[in-house]
Amino acid sequence: MSSEEKRVPYSVYLTPKADTILRCYVRGSGYLSASRTVEEMILAFDFIYKSVAELGRIMNTPLDQQKQDQQTRTLWALFSLFSSIQNATSRLQWAEERT
Repeated sequence: MSSEEKRVPYSVYLTPKADTILRCYVRGSGYLSASRTVEEMILAFDFIYKSVAELGRIMNTPLDQQKQDQQTRTLWALFSLFSSIQNATSRLQWAEERT
């Protein structure tokens, strides 16, 4: 394992609700590892957050006030965001908790 791939330990405390949600994702995703599931959640969140921020930057002007090329760019960014969300979250699956 290279130094770039070295794992960094973190300790976190979760609320009961967050714990329940995490356990559902751990079971559903099939990793059987909370740390791997949390890593996937962080990577998906990072991608989605940056994509939404970029879309916000592009949409700094309302659509009806944009020129045609700006509208095209905005709509393309919106389409790309929605289609990419599925890729970003594809390794996360939800499994209802059995009580």
